[in-house]
Amino acid sequence: MRKLVKSLDDEFTKANLKVGRDTLFNVLRKHQMLTLRKKYSSRTTNSLHRFYKYKNIIKGVEITRPNQVWVSDITYIRTVKGFV
Repeated sequence: MRKLVKSLDDEFTKANLKVGRDTLFNVLRKHQMLTLRKKYSSRTTNSLHRFYKYKNIIKGVEITRPNQVWVSDITYIRTVKGFV
């Protein structure tokens, strides 16, 4: 959208119009010319692998004090070839 504002800025200046980003958005919205951005999400979990999947052994355990249970999560790092 910034590109559109930038490219139209010269035309607005020639026509002696002062149109900011928000005003342009409002005009486009009024004429139903706005498009929604596609939301990209990464699928980092593959539960259909051949490796053993451990059960959740703390499910249902009542935690009553600090350091009673420690858990960890896997961190995914994006590389050129995918996630590691």
